[in-house]
Amino acid sequence: MKNLLLATIVANALIFGVQPTALADQADLDAELSNYVAVINGDDFEAEKATMETLRWSGISDAKVYGLIADKLAGIKENKEQRKKAAWYAKALGFSGDDQYRPLLESILSGNSPKNVKKYASIGLKHLANHKSWNAIISQGTAAAPSGKLDETRVANMLRADNYELMRLGAKRIANANKGNEMLIDIAAARLEKEWPSVNEETPAQLDGVAWLLRAIGTSRSGAHKPLLEKVAAGTDNKKIKKYVKKALKEMNG
Repeated sequence: MKNLLLATIVANALIFGVQPTALADQADLDAELSNYVAVINGDDFEAEKATMETLRWSGISDAKVYGLIADKLAGIKENKEQRKKAAWYAKALGFSGDDQYRPLLESILSGNSPKNVKKYASIGLKHLANHKSWNAIISQGTAAAPSGKLDETRVANMLRADNYELMRLGAKRIANANKGNEMLIDIAAARLEKEWPSVNEETPAQLDGVAWLLRAIGTSRSGAHKPLLEKVAAGTDNKKIKKYVKKALKEMNG
């Protein structure tokens, strides 16, 4: 029924000369979800690790993905290799932001699991609390984003978020994977302009986030924002910001 409805909408859009961009994006979302399911269902743990790490900034809470991770975590046996996997599954489960997985993580903490697994179950619970609100922010507007722009939309959401940890995560995504995206660099620069005058040691998340904004802008080598970096360098008396703006200017200058 769902496929018939989508086909009808696409056909009507083509008849009337309308480009079905939202549906194209839905195809992206469906393909992304299918990829998560396929990798986590597989037996290549290195691929699983890389894929689970991307859940941190995906905004995805779908039980099709996290149910698989929970099942794998619950089925872990007691040996060194399996304990390593358990630690990864426990951490990744927190990115769901879904409280249905809290009892499983809490049972690891209260049970006889090895210390390392308990450590990551605790981290998973922390992620769970954060992503309960973060995922809605990260994923906002993805259903209306143009095809191929899912990551860009998510990073923009993080950069604009009131939460400094999300701002920092968005800046990290630029520095690590989007340094050539001019739109995201512009958003990062606007956020830097807003934040840098008020940074201080009493708000470490803001301070660290601004440091990452500086790094993101520096790695982009966007000359358009060099005056902003020079303004920060001349105006700040914060040692950490001085350090990172100096690095950003050096990288921008090549």
